[in-house]
Amino acid sequence: MHSRHFYFIFLVLFAVNVVKSQAPREPELLPISQPNSGFAEGLKNAMAFTISINNFGFAIGAEYRRSISPFTDLIFETQWAGLKDDTEQSFQYVTGQQVVPNKQNRVMAFPMLAGVRKRVFAEQVTDNLRIYVSGQAGPTFAFAYPYYNQSQYADIPYFFFDDPNTFYPGPVPGRDPIIYPNEALSGWGQGEWIRGMAGQFALNADFGAGFKALQSLKIGYAYQYYPEGIQVLEAVRVVDYYPQVQAYGVVKGSPKQKFFATPVITLVLGGMW
Repeated sequence: MHSRHFYFIFLVLFAVNVVKSQAPREPELLPISQPNSGFAEGLKNAMAFTISINNFGFAIGAEYRRSISPFTDLIFETQWAGLKDDTEQSFQYVTGQQVVPNKQNRVMAFPMLAGVRKRVFAEQVTDNLRIYVSGQAGPTFAFAYPYYNQSQYADIPYFFFDDPNTFYPGPVPGRDPIIYPNEALSGWGQGEWIRGMAGQFALNADFGAGFKALQSLKIGYAYQYYPEGIQVLEAVRVVDYYPQVQAYGVVKGSPKQKFFATPVITLVLGGMW
């Protein structure tokens, strides 16, 4: 009886030992990789070329970045962009001539912006896709120059339809309907500079495993404000010429536009050092 008990205990201990030896081992935990940055690699400066598309057309510019911490950059950006009235429309003659009815001035804008961008979700998103939020503000300078050749304006009196008894000496402060537009780079000598303020808020994405080559996409919202306003479309519109009184009949046109805003998509290409 004693030997049977001993044999039974031996079998139980042997079985327990076999089960323990066959139990799966948990794998060793891998160390969590910490997010990297150009700042950590000694790359604190960046210069890039930018090209943007917005509601007003295309814009080109340049951008300088200065890293002040692993996930924070200072940004300085300048652009060369066009501005338009929200309501203007473009038409094309059968001859290929393109014209915007009732347009008075072409407008080029040169915003100069400074701001900060901050990396977000650094630990949740791989370094191959670095997400930033940014905000910028600064002065802007708009150059408005005539859409039509004003030296060809007909020196003919005009009257407003709501006051047909009052005639004003010509030329009409709009355009003669038969005049064709200036070329895109013509009329600069009759232009004027207008000062304003500009700003931009954006979501940035930097791509690539390395940091020396800079490839970035920026999606945001940009605005410009000019306290004096810019006369983009005509303040006075010619309706018709009346030979019986030898004068143009006109109506009031568009007021000066102070605020310009648009969504914007920007491609950034450059390098860091």
